[in-house]
Amino acid sequence: MLLGYSRRGNDDVLAMQMLLAARSIAPNLDSDADFQLLSLLNQERDIVKILGTPSRVYSVALSPDGQEIVAAGGDHTARLWDTATGKPGGQPMRHDSAVTSVAFSPDGTRIASGSKDGTVRLWDATGHPTTVPLQGHKGAVVSLAFNHDGTQIVTGSADYTIRLWAAGSGTQLGQLHGHTGMVSGVAFSPDGTRIVSGSVDTSARIWDAVQHTQIAELRGHKGAVVGVSFNPDGTRIASASTDKTVRTWDAIAKQPIEPPLRGHGDMVLSVAFSPDGTKITSGSADRNSPTVGSRHRSPDRGATERSRRSCT
Repeated sequence: MLLGYSRRGNDDVLAMQMLLAARSIAPNLDSDADFQLLSLLNQERDIVKILGTPSRVYSVALSPDGQEIVAAGGDHTARLWDTATGKPGGQPMRHDSAVTSVAFSPDGTRIASGSKDGTVRLWDATGHPTTVPLQGHKGAVVSLAFNHDGTQIVTGSADYTIRLWAAGSGTQLGQLHGHTGMVSGVAFSPDGTRIVSGSVDTSARIWDAVQHTQIAELRGHKGAVVGVSFNPDGTRIASASTDKTVRTWDAIAKQPIEPPLRGHGDMVLSVAFSPDGTKITSGSADRNSPTVGSRHRSPDRGATERSRRSCT
């Protein structure tokens, strides 16, 4: 899930920064889709002009083939956009309140959206609903993700809980309790057997996705943990925090791998591993944005490398 948040009002640009840091953009940061989006940013300088969004953008996700963006809006809708033309596609996907999280299924045929209305809704790739709204959360659904084969969805909420759902039927499969603050980031492990979550309570936690139990609590951040990601083989976790750092964890030993990765000048809002697991990409609300992202060498390669791409 990509959270579009800013204290300075440039929510849409930050949302695009975090889109480019998402794992869903794979194969890598140098893909044609990434440069296509960067080109659009360079040409227009303002994502509101590119996408013509009618309201604040809270979350964005790129389709697996890189041809569409789904944007979650404050106007109670999620909307599809063509990455090549910036034109809308499909029909608006409507909730009863602001849409705060969106994700494509791994095969790109479905979209999941979460909202301040407390529901999760499932749509086909043209924006038509495929199930009734998924109800259970008692607060806004601020983070969500599909598992590796698209059969399950995990959601994190302002009600402090995590819930699992069957993507086909919409049946709730389980609840995970333990966080003491809003669950602002969730992700499945590559094999779908574990979940990592991040919360405003400053912790990241690992969960058993089958038994629905907590495996470990990862402490170290001094601010809210708003982005989490597994590496491609599921042995490491990266977490992004409002404390301006990225931390890396051994997912097996459940311990930090090295000191925090520093360099951002503001809260770090998203994080992802490269497909080969050798780099970490993070998206931040740096004051010297427009910064698209920063890269760090893999923890097992030592020193931190930070590079920036600017839209200017």
